[in-house]
Amino acid sequence: PVYSSINDLLADGAVASTMDGVIICTPHITHHKIGLQFLEYGTKRANGDDGGKPLHILMEKPMTTCVEEAKSLHELVSEYEKRGNGTFLINHSANYREQTKAAQSLVMSGKLGRIRLITAIFASPLTWLFDNKANKGWNEPDDSGKMIGNGLAWGQASHMLAWIYHVSNVTPSRVYCQMTNSVINS
Repeated sequence: PVYSSINDLLADGAVASTMDGVIICTPHITHHKIGLQFLEYGTKRANGDDGGKPLHILMEKPMTTCVEEAKSLHELVSEYEKRGNGTFLINHSANYREQTKAAQSLVMSGKLGRIRLITAIFASPLTWLFDNKANKGWNEPDDSGKMIGNGLAWGQASHMLAWIYHVSNVTPSRVYCQMTNSVINS
């Protein structure tokens, strides 16, 4: 079946009660609201009379586009998982590629010595998505005005940072970032 909204999906009890999980792969600005809806539904379902079937949630990264929403969602997810209502995961498949496993193994072996500095650059040709004014959910704040910046930082820098933390297992003491706006002229 196809539904025009999450509310319509959840109203169809025959389908909603049999779901094992959901994948949230919508514009970043919508992740918090949709995540809350499914966490609430999963909690009700796990505590209901239907045998307590957990609902698992896989959310595309980044989890949210503002720190307040990330903290609130993190608190709810922690409680959700602690109660056994289901699993909540943020998708970042690059951390499980063979090259990443090899890099992490090398770093953890100590053969490279102590990590004192990480320099990284991440560039990708996604101006067609993030610079297109028609893609409002990717590059403009919602009515709350909580989203800072455009989707490129959220959509691409999160790849690089998640990879660095996964491979190096470091906690930064200082961070410096320089961002520029690249314009490609055809």
